[in-house]
Amino acid sequence: MPPAPLAERLARYLARPGQDSFEELALAAFAEVYESDPVYRELCERHAASPDSVGDWRAIPTTPATGEDRESAAAAPAAWYRDAAERAFQIGCLTALDAPAILQMVPAADPGALDHELAAGFAQRFGGGTSAVDGARIDVVAARSWLAGRQRDHRAALLLASGASLRRLLTALERQDLRFQLAPGSRAVLMGGPDPLSPAGIDDLPVLISERLGLTRAALLVRYTWDGVPTALYGRLDGKGRLESSAVSPWLRVRALEPETGRELAAGASGRLAVLDLTIRGRPFHIATGSAGTVDGSTVRVLP
Repeated sequence: MPPAPLAERLARYLARPGQDSFEELALAAFAEVYESDPVYRELCERHAASPDSVGDWRAIPTTPATGEDRESAAAAPAAWYRDAAERAFQIGCLTALDAPAILQMVPAADPGALDHELAAGFAQRFGGGTSAVDGARIDVVAARSWLAGRQRDHRAALLLASGASLRRLLTALERQDLRFQLAPGSRAVLMGGPDPLSPAGIDDLPVLISERLGLTRAALLVRYTWDGVPTALYGRLDGKGRLESSAVSPWLRVRALEPETGRELAAGASGRLAVLDLTIRGRPFHIATGSAGTVDGSTVRVLP
């Protein structure tokens, strides 16, 4: 029986990673892009890398994210990418949560329409589709009513928000001197907005969610993306402003490289992060990001 087409194998792997070998899929995808992309093939030839000579996914040449990559990553995702995005959300946000109530608070008018689409899809798929978005604004009254309901029924709550929309809600609660005590396991997930690793990225949000929602800093999750990499990393910001995640999707590999040589660094050493994402199709998928960070076992840290 001939082997299944690569697209079919990748779709199966995204649904059930144990069904295939990551390395075999990465090498097959490399061969496909090498043949179809002459610019990338030329880059590979400069590194003496070809499907015949590369036998380890780590040796697949990296390429920097370009403007074209960013446009591709921001485009409306295909069905299979939506499936991968949902799985990444489950891994990063729903672990140890049993059927949480989900509130969608990412207006389409906020920076990043894709974040709005994804948040609405996640809320519909995993939490009933409740929304507190009124056109381009947050419906604070609806959100307040929803929070009161979760306080009464003691059901774990998941708030999907942009940094701006979450701050609008929390400052409104502060003005009204309202405080809620959400059930254990409740979380707020920043789906978009300013760079969370910038000095003003989350600012006073940890203090506000503690005062107004009864959540600890660890309950504030961030959806972090690199240019040109569709799969998001979900993690927490520590007290030094570093994003830390141990919930890396199985189709993603992250390494810290020495910037000048591209050599992989020892566990915990700081370097430039390279990300290989098997959800990327039709273009190079081993991306040299501009982010500094460390990788130690299954834990990835992205530095400010």
